[in-house]
Amino acid sequence: MKNLLQIQLIILTGLFYFGINQAHAYEFKHFKLKGELKKKFETVQKSKNIRGLKTQDINSQGQVSKQSPNISPLINELTGILGGEYKNIGLSQTEKLIENHDLGGGVLNFSGFTWHKPMLNYDVTANREIAPELFTDRWIVHDTFTIFVEAATLLSKLKQKNLLEVSKSQIGAFAGVTFTRKYHHYHFADTYLKGLKSDFSKLFLSFLKFNPQGALSISPYEVMKKTDIFTYNAGGVVRAPAGNGLELQAGVLTKTAYKNEVMLQGLGPQDNPKPEEFLRVSIKQNKTISTGAHLSLQYDFFNLLNILLLSYDLEYEYGNTSKTYLSFYNPDRFKINHDRFMRSEFHSMIKGKPEVNFWSDNITGHEERMKENLNSRFNFLLLGNMKKRATEQIKIIKNGVEKTFFKNYSESIKYVQNFFSRLFHSLIKRIFNFETAIKNKAEINKKMLIEYEQMKELGAANVYNEDNFSVRLQHKFFVAETHKWYQRTYKKAALRYASRLTNIASLVSPQIKNEKLRGPITINSTLEVGSNALFFFNRLPVKKVIEASLDICRVRNYDRRKFYNESQRRRLSHQILRGPQRCAQNLLRRYFKYINYLERYNHIDLIKFKHFMGYYFSRSKSINDLTRLFGAENIFLHGDLTAKTADGKNFQTFFKSGQFTGLGVIDRFNNGHVVTPINTED
Repeated sequence: MKNLLQIQLIILTGLFYFGINQAHAYEFKHFKLKGELKKKFETVQKSKNIRGLKTQDINSQGQVSKQSPNISPLINELTGILGGEYKNIGLSQTEKLIENHDLGGGVLNFSGFTWHKPMLNYDVTANREIAPELFTDRWIVHDTFTIFVEAATLLSKLKQKNLLEVSKSQIGAFAGVTFTRKYHHYHFADTYLKGLKSDFSKLFLSFLKFNPQGALSISPYEVMKKTDIFTYNAGGVVRAPAGNGLELQAGVLTKTAYKNEVMLQGLGPQDNPKPEEFLRVSIKQNKTISTGAHLSLQYDFFNLLNILLLSYDLEYEYGNTSKTYLSFYNPDRFKINHDRFMRSEFHSMIKGKPEVNFWSDNITGHEERMKENLNSRFNFLLLGNMKKRATEQIKIIKNGVEKTFFKNYSESIKYVQNFFSRLFHSLIKRIFNFETAIKNKAEINKKMLIEYEQMKELGAANVYNEDNFSVRLQHKFFVAETHKWYQRTYKKAALRYASRLTNIASLVSPQIKNEKLRGPITINSTLEVGSNALFFFNRLPVKKVIEASLDICRVRNYDRRKFYNESQRRRLSHQILRGPQRCAQNLLRRYFKYINYLERYNHIDLIKFKHFMGYYFSRSKSINDLTRLFGAENIFLHGDLTAKTADGKNFQTFFKSGQFTGLGVIDRFNNGHVVTPINTED
């Protein structure tokens, strides 16, 4: 069968090659190529049709080889610039961080670093973050290398060089049209300091590792990801460029038009791999609906990149939508190294092309997603509230097993702004009907995520037991400034939430008080609520839940008795209560609807669970409010605190407590208990 496919590929390649002269090249709609750029386009159009059967790889260990004709100009240029200097650049960045690692008083700074370099036609940024692994005492090193190209700026420079025929108004139409490529590399170190200085080629030369040799060399538990994102102008006022650059008025809104993502995952024993499985590859393509005018701009930009910067690198077709998942096994190593057809297709997949012929037997999963988002925003004079809800359905077919899961996500944000800036904003809006940008001084964000497996026989949003769903509760506190005399309120808030949301208040609070740490301060705190915690909650004595609810609603002692008595509670349900009593009334009504249903039908109604838990969580002030319901021994707390030091340097530290019991129900099924790094999203 494989030989037949090879013969078919040879025939098709030959026919396509001889048909080149008859094929119609892409025609640009918004500009015309001139001079050398036009000649290069014609050359690339021909060579792209017959390339790929023999592709020269770059050493995946960071050793720079000679430039290859099948490597894009941008990659060749970056290799020349960084190939001999990346180690020195990395060491110069880490020296500053090592000097500021220990702040004293037991407080250690675990911040990473960012390096940025503007190029002629694009910008590059390298970022290294180090975070503690949830499962062990190791540290996760997250390296991100970003390449950014702005269409309007690129067109302006090409016009100045007389390589493009384009008007100022046509260039202005490209405002907001951009290309971003991000290379992510997740690897591990025994300590923070070792992670900070670990293999800099994984950061600065990550673009040399996305080839067959790099994929075959990936270490167990390492993850490499490459993401291409194209954006377009989704609204806003722009004006034509003047002089050498593009000038934009405020209000330009960009939106992702197309995204292509490839992820390579090296497997270790804890990943629960199949026999001899060593590598998993995911290829995801996604596009958003946009008008024909937007599409023509995007296609012009895509094809211009293909000529000028990323020829031989953008093998996928712009605008396709697909998701492909493959697994590779040790015997496949020989095929990749010795079969040119299978190696060529493997290389194309790593570049983001999802078409699979020779490797069709390696496809293990396909995921289709539908998203529904509802957004609303509320503003008040000094307190604002912004809520966002989303429901996501996920259908997964893996190894012959098909399951459907749902994610239910809710978010609320409360923020406090400076009184005078808020008053000024209201006056300006009232007099001139004009929106002004207001900087939030303090913000409290809460998110709740419920994941559950669909049980068709039980109906919508019903599950048999605690093993069929999981809950994640996230708190985020942010304050912009804390060290000036008139910012005492915000400083007190930072101290308060450091105590409420972390287990390191005794270490960081003194540093905030004496202003060694100052705003902007951000605290991210996450509670992982697994089956043990949910089992604990479902069997918690009713009296304990009532007590916790009355406390969180701040009901006075005098008014509490009637809530404990069932007959008095029933009478209260027919009365119109106010303030704390109304809060308790609503909260307990939701709880008893949930728990009574569970006792009657012996399965869990997640809508009722969400109505109670969402209401309770929105009023919670600290982690302790939640441990009362789930048991401190059953939940896993983890998070980080970031700030600025007194001399303006970045500061970051981490915290965690409890026993980590695993991922949510969707990831457990989809990844087979894969040890996945934190924050793998772009």
